Amino acid sequence: MTTTHGSLNRPPIIPARVSRENAIDQTIGTMPAVDQQFMYERIKENQHQERVFSAFLKLIRKFDFLPKTLLLEGFQEAVKHIYSANRKAENQAKQAQEVVNNTSKICDMLQREEN
Repeated sequence: MTTTHGSLNRPPIIPARVSRENAIDQTIGTMPAVDQQFMYERIKENQHQERVFSAFLKLIRKFDFLPKTLLLEGFQEAVKHIYSANRKAENQAKQAQEVVNNTSKICDMLQREEN
């Protein structure tokens, strides 16, 4: 960063983050195993939330010239579409597996009848 007084160096961010993570790890290390597992799941969940939130911010900034309602409605429609398509694919996979299972049963019965 350059100012009228010369260039400024940014302060290092990493040491604060590392010391925070170390403090959290030390605290978690003293907990019972059940609580440790719970805390690690929470940390993982928070990391996912941070990632998705930062991705949302980038996307929204890219299209912030559009009306807010258009972005919100478009986002909701996209989420509904994706989850609906995933559910449909899961149902189709279950149905295909049922067909395979039923076919196997029929083949087994036919083989038994032949013997």
